[in-house]
Amino acid sequence: MNGEELKSTNDNKRKKIIIGGILLALFILIGAAAYGVYVLKFKKLSQIVPITPSPIVPITPFRVEEFEQCQKVDYDKTPYYGDQGKDVFYKIAEIMANRNEGACAELGDNKNLCLSHYYKFLTLKDNTSAYLDKLILIGENNIIGRAYLNKDASLCNEINSELEKSICGAVASLNSSHCNFTQKELPGAGVCLKVGDENGGIKEDCGVVSNQVAKSLCLNSYYAAKALREKNINECSKIDNITGRFARLNCLSLLSDNPKEEINKFYRENACYEKYATMVAKIKNDPAICEKIPLKDSHNEKEYKNCIGQFK
Repeated sequence: MNGEELKSTNDNKRKKIIIGGILLALFILIGAAAYGVYVLKFKKLSQIVPITPSPIVPITPFRVEEFEQCQKVDYDKTPYYGDQGKDVFYKIAEIMANRNEGACAELGDNKNLCLSHYYKFLTLKDNTSAYLDKLILIGENNIIGRAYLNKDASLCNEINSELEKSICGAVASLNSSHCNFTQKELPGAGVCLKVGDENGGIKEDCGVVSNQVAKSLCLNSYYAAKALREKNINECSKIDNITGRFARLNCLSLLSDNPKEEINKFYRENACYEKYATMVAKIKNDPAICEKIPLKDSHNEKEYKNCIGQFK
């Protein structure tokens, strides 16, 4: 084979390679286009997952900053204020302290809950009958309020529930001996408490209560009434932070010279640690933070165990 023939043969091979490459690329493009048509025609948008790299988000610094912000700003300006049903009690305390009854209407389904607290606590604080008829209008009795204003514990006999009758007697006479129960358990009929549940909502807790809880509930009412009648904020701190957390908050905010800051302080010591302690303890590798979770032996026992469990 001479040089010209060899050159011609090589040129033909190159042409075939180039043509083959073009055809291969064309087949690939056609296949890709066909698959694209199939996806668009036969798959739902929710099934089409774009292949994109996951962004690297600096979660740790952001989360710590949230906790630090919770410790500094007003309670209702924190990142997650309002994500739990019991947060509404902080707003109710502020509404009462500001004597802004109309603001209860802004709380939606919690309007009557707000009004109930408002009428009951301001009856004690102002020593006035102005709110008694309003209690009836929202479907609640006003016997305790009447007994308190008249300093007449005999009016409490109108109440059927032994627990509520004892609470009424303690409030009316400002005598804690009404809270000395002898029974192991007391029926809680007629005494339904609006409390935070384990999922952060608000539930109505009714039924049988132990002697210890009954005594605590009774004494909470006694200390609140005594504090508000005597205008003595020190009595508020005697209210049990487990069974009467928000009664304590209401009492403190109504008697404080700076109610908003009193509410902020209460929120920081309770809600901020409930919401962030477990996460911050892990980030800072500091189990001591878990110890600041409020009610760790009762309502927040599960959260406390989760927090401590990270270090085992």
